Amino acid sequence: MLRKNHQVVLKSQDGFIYADNQFKSNTFYRCIQLSKGKRSEFMVYGCIFSAKDFKEKFEYAIDRIKRDFVEVGLLKSNLSIISKSLFSASADVHQYGSKRSSSLHVWYFRTSRDMIYGFYPSQGSRAKQLAECYQMYLETLEGNMDYIDCGDICFGNCGIPISYGKLRVV
Repeated sequence: MLRKNHQVVLKSQDGFIYADNQFKSNTFYRCIQLSKGKRSEFMVYGCIFSAKDFKEKFEYAIDRIKRDFVEVGLLKSNLSIISKSLFSASADVHQYGSKRSSSLHVWYFRTSRDMIYGFYPSQGSRAKQLAECYQMYLETLEGNMDYIDCGDICFGNCGIPISYGKLRVV
């Protein structure tokens, strides 16, 4: 399981290049903390950062996600979770494909086209997909970042896709 301190995102909206690697804003990166004695470093996307540089440039993805979830209505302002019925009512569910039995659904939560989270459940009935999306939501807020890492929960800032696919980030 990818824990909450194993995914980071840039603090700023400006990307940068470090050791021939380009870091883009609004992109999630894997991170591990490296410690040797009293010295602590962080490896992000294969690059080593001092603790000072890390704190200047990155924040943990779970912190960004929680702020965004408050903004899109997936968390209350006191950071408490919403009910499954409110989760369902807040979703903008899009169906891709023409056959009911084999169509794909994506559950979108957004404030505008600049901040969208998409939940990509496996195929099944709408009730089963709701249960799966809500479980992904709960586990992510508990610190399980696997759904972010594998793309079952995606962030985007370019609008909802016309055809089935992951959200885009610019």
